[in-house]
Amino acid sequence: MVSAGLSTPHWRESYAVASVLALVLLWPSVSRILESRAANRRKPDAGGLVPFAAAMTLTVCVLTRGRDWIDVVTLDFATAAVLALAGFVLVEQRTRDPLIEPELLRPRGFRAL
Repeated sequence: MVSAGLSTPHWRESYAVASVLALVLLWPSVSRILESRAANRRKPDAGGLVPFAAAMTLTVCVLTRGRDWIDVVTLDFATAAVLALAGFVLVEQRTRDPLIEPELLRPRGFRAL
């Protein structure tokens, strides 16, 4: 908000103002927000993290190239993103400590479709 109000001639100054503001707000955030911990310690789910990161990265690639929706590369990225997301779902259903609990996605009210 502050950087948008400054209307600087160059974009770098806007990012500099936002960076300084973020650094100023960092200390109150770190000193006042308490850390929460789960009752049971869970292992990191690297098997789920890899396909999830791939799906998100490929989705960003699709959105970045979105003006060329019929382009073969864009369609390839979209197909790969869907496959990576499907792989993520399969891994999460079979792992002991999933990144996202599958029970969270089961209620009918949660689904968008």
